[in-house]
Amino acid sequence: MHAFKSLVSVRITAFVLTVLAGSSFAQKAGLLEGKKIAVLEFSVGAGVKLQARELLADECRGALADLASPEGALVVTRQNMLEVLKATGGKCVEGECEVETARNLGVDLFVTGTVTQIDGELLLSLMTYETRKAQLLGQKRVSATREKALMELVRPATEELARKAFRIAAPRPVSAPPPSPVELGVGRESNKELAAGGNGPVLARFESEPEGAAVKLDGQSLCVTTPCSRLIAQGRHEVVFELERHAAARLTTVVSTGAVVRASLQPDFGWLTITTDVPGVGVAVEGRTVGTTPVIARETTAGPVDVDIDDRCFSPTGEKITLKNGERRTIHLRASPRLAGLRVDAVDTRGRVLVTKVQVDGRDAGETGQSLNVPLCSTEVAVQLGDREWKQVLKLQEKAVTVITLTAPPGTSVDPLPAPVKGMAVVRGGQRVKPFLLDVTEVTVAAYAECVATGECTPPGTGKYCNWEVTGREQHPVNCVDWSQADAYCQAQDKRLPESSEWAHAASNGGKTKFPWGNTFPGLRRARWSSTVGTSRVGGYPAGANETGILDLAGNVYEWMANDYGAGKEVRGGSWNIVAPAYLGVSSRVSFPVSARDGVIGFRCAR
Repeated sequence: MHAFKSLVSVRITAFVLTVLAGSSFAQKAGLLEGKKIAVLEFSVGAGVKLQARELLADECRGALADLASPEGALVVTRQNMLEVLKATGGKCVEGECEVETARNLGVDLFVTGTVTQIDGELLLSLMTYETRKAQLLGQKRVSATREKALMELVRPATEELARKAFRIAAPRPVSAPPPSPVELGVGRESNKELAAGGNGPVLARFESEPEGAAVKLDGQSLCVTTPCSRLIAQGRHEVVFELERHAAARLTTVVSTGAVVRASLQPDFGWLTITTDVPGVGVAVEGRTVGTTPVIARETTAGPVDVDIDDRCFSPTGEKITLKNGERRTIHLRASPRLAGLRVDAVDTRGRVLVTKVQVDGRDAGETGQSLNVPLCSTEVAVQLGDREWKQVLKLQEKAVTVITLTAPPGTSVDPLPAPVKGMAVVRGGQRVKPFLLDVTEVTVAAYAECVATGECTPPGTGKYCNWEVTGREQHPVNCVDWSQADAYCQAQDKRLPESSEWAHAASNGGKTKFPWGNTFPGLRRARWSSTVGTSRVGGYPAGANETGILDLAGNVYEWMANDYGAGKEVRGGSWNIVAPAYLGVSSRVSFPVSARDGVIGFRCAR
């Protein structure tokens, strides 16, 4: 019996030393340096029943880690593998999509296995691949009649396959002195048992959460990575589990036949998930780029952490957090695109400016002729000119305006912009409004007086709130005129009164804003709306202009429209003697009789 124990000790010691010698030789080759390797879960053929399929992959993973770790390679643990697959949406862990799974894991090499049953015998086929090219590097088959016997063949089969596929040199025989009881993993109490003829070595399994920990038994290295199974002496032992970036776990346990020793290791880091409004934004942690969003469950050292957007297409914004040991934190960063200027000018063959929509990367960005702010990294601009869609690749520069000019072919049915006229602004059309011209200000008393002097206009009314014949009000809007007088004035200037839809289009900047100047309340700088003592001079509130520079579209006086509304003619805008802010809205529509001489209505002309 003592002779048998000595023989077992010698064989195990020799095996350990030969593996170490082989690993040392392979390390010099450096073929696996920096590589990541995964062992995918083994697939099982139809009709095959296994009690511990996961243990087969664990044995393969443990054997591979023992060989690859000294080479400078990293074998992915089951826990990390499943966590990454869950985070990236990977669903396939076996079958025909192993290559896709390996790519989701981001590994360089992977091993997979299939168990089938032929004539009552279990056949295990192990295969290893290079991930990027999906290239088969090697294959090894072993068979056994029982599952337990098959499991005992996994480790040597994996070692043989890995050595050939990864070109790891075989271990060289070395001479070794007689083993000591410690080399068997035997504690002092167990030594006495062996010396007295007690029970012999038993196979024990070591597991950790997370996997991948090194195991020491009674101060001596036992396993390079968990899970692993080793032959050790029965009895009481001190076991230490060590894993990088985790606190070591120490425990004392009594080992007997079939024992499983488990430890839970506490990390000294946390897991950080980073998301942004749009995916694919580059982010950095503590000043180091970690990839593009979403970054899922990245291990990050506990403590103060700076998380920033690090992307040429987006403004640099970030957040500073404090991460605790073992904490899982999700950080959402608002990704604001860096902007660049773009203007697309379109003309017909006669040189007339055309107005049509501009799309950038498939989204409406504005119209031709406008200065547009678009994302710096926009890739394509598209314009519809008649029945032809024109596209161009964009190369924009931040803080610069890129100008593109297009000429539409003859017969293109796009509304041209009217030629500019002094005192009038060009208003771009919209879905229901064609481009037109509109007076920048309401018609003044002085301008109307010139028309009266020529005999083409009749004098306005006079009274308490009327501006006609009031000294100092020559540049105030002419009021106390009825619709017919306003219409006659516009016709005399080769113009017309604006349609209600045109006026509303200009006052809302094409339907984009509530007020001509935007969406904010007017205050006292943008419109004459809170006074009850009379009008103000036209253009006296430049801060209230619309986006094309048209003034006084809200406040001061109402303005006659060309169309009817209710029982009379329609007026739009706001009046100096109506204090309610609601009347300043662009949607304000009021009906007045044709004759209105109470001082609240003026007008401007269109073309």
